[in-house]
Amino acid sequence: MSGPHPDLPMSEAWWRKRFEGDVAGVISALAACGLTLEGSRVIDVACAYGVLALGLAQRGADITAYDVDGVNTVTLAALAEEFAGIGELPASLTASHRNPTEIPLPDASVDIALHWDQMDRLEEPVALFSEIARVLRPQRHLVMRAKLHQPAVAQDAPPRTVMALDELQRCVQAAGLRLAWVDVTASPRHLDADLERFPLSRTALDEVTIVAVRGD
Repeated sequence: MSGPHPDLPMSEAWWRKRFEGDVAGVISALAACGLTLEGSRVIDVACAYGVLALGLAQRGADITAYDVDGVNTVTLAALAEEFAGIGELPASLTASHRNPTEIPLPDASVDIALHWDQMDRLEEPVALFSEIARVLRPQRHLVMRAKLHQPAVAQDAPPRTVMALDELQRCVQAAGLRLAWVDVTASPRHLDADLERFPLSRTALDEVTIVAVRGD
């Protein structure tokens, strides 16, 4: 496994985690609810480099990748060629800039919306989740994974909470979406006297994967 390419921003390990691991995570969450990518219009609303969107496009998704910072398709193509031998980005993948709380699509035009591992970049969650609900067709789905903590800044401090699990639930529901499936992961930890006083939701939970559905 190679290290960072001199002309590319990330390593092969970074690539594989997203192109293989994250793609498998999305497909697994969909499968848990009896859903597939086949025949679905998909958007990734916080795609960063667009690697997850590319991985899903390679598996048949018709997907548009959005990011508030835009998507550098030249960099994405270079990453894809270097680490996956993909000579050209698939036509089923398009990329676009979006505003922080706006998705440039008509109402009820999307089957699956993704928000994957980008919670720390989300400043107005209810506004964005409401916008996702707007563009989803009735009875269609938001699939998201959120890291609930960042590493602690000091050895005796709890991990920094990105968003408490109950608060994330409140934000999703406030946007008019119904939680349909959830998978929470946690890591074993020794709790000394200083850490023991914090709620376990701040010290023990690592991340959550959610499938939420628009009603109507």
